[in-house]
Amino acid sequence: MREECGVFGISCNNDAAFNSILALHALQHRGQESFGVVTSNNYKLHSYHFQAQVSSVFDNIDEIKKSLPGDCAIGHVRYSTSGSKFGVQPMLGKSDKFRDFAIAHNGNLINISPIREQLIKQECVFQSDIDTEVVVHLTASGEKDSFLESFIYALKQIQGAYSFVVINQEVVIGVRDPSRIRPLVLGKLNGSYVLASETCALDIINAEFIREIEPGELVTISSDSKLASMFPFPQQKSSFCIFEYVYFSRPDSIMENRSIYDIRKEIGRILVEESPPKNNVNMVVPIPDSGIPAAIGYAKHSGLPMELGIIRNHYIGRTFIQPTLKYVKLE
Repeated sequence: MREECGVFGISCNNDAAFNSILALHALQHRGQESFGVVTSNNYKLHSYHFQAQVSSVFDNIDEIKKSLPGDCAIGHVRYSTSGSKFGVQPMLGKSDKFRDFAIAHNGNLINISPIREQLIKQECVFQSDIDTEVVVHLTASGEKDSFLESFIYALKQIQGAYSFVVINQEVVIGVRDPSRIRPLVLGKLNGSYVLASETCALDIINAEFIREIEPGELVTISSDSKLASMFPFPQQKSSFCIFEYVYFSRPDSIMENRSIYDIRKEIGRILVEESPPKNNVNMVVPIPDSGIPAAIGYAKHSGLPMELGIIRNHYIGRTFIQPTLKYVKLE
């Protein structure tokens, strides 16, 4: 199971559920198959999972907020490129040693099959084929003395790209893979710390962007909004996914102190240098929507006019991240 998704987490906020839903709406471009929110209240987790886009629930937002009490929450929007359509996140976990917890994941783990087989031999029961569930079982079956130690132990068993946000009754956790493949940012909303895949999720709730989570960094946010940081994993070569720049991220998000919009325009400028227009080319036509900033950059530096020769139906979701090829062809 491979996934490119959006994750969000917030702690010590009286409107945690609503802010999570707003943030997931801002991250909808990262996944449009399903979404979920889990909140923590009085040592109990409450979950809401929906097989639809986030905007579909706004008419019933008051009812949904009542079903998600608590001042801490995590959320997830999902896009899968293969495997089952089931397994809406955040995924809930139970353990005899720890209180209930939930995990939301953006990324792709590459060594899951042998770990999954070993867990099945240990009588772990899987409900889906997504790689996140392996991390849930690894954490729940860990022999460490605390939930945090068990979660770190689980992460040390896996390989691949990930950004996780995690919640139990006491803490919200955010962690980014040591290779820096997937993004994760830290923000603050009044006295509440916020974690998100992109800064656009901070903007919609008027949260302040603080910084990016560092490669291999794990942060914990306690129930009284105290932030702690650690680096429990060995350093690895930086391998940031270029597709974040090209497609996945929203143009108004900030990564590495630059807007995605400006980066895409710069890609267009570089393309002029590497592939200048031939004499019979008289205009630049972008492939909407992700290709528009790059086309602006190409047009500006080539001196050619840009025309919208291709119009996309905005009532249809992002075609690249549709769950099946059939839907892409229909669109």
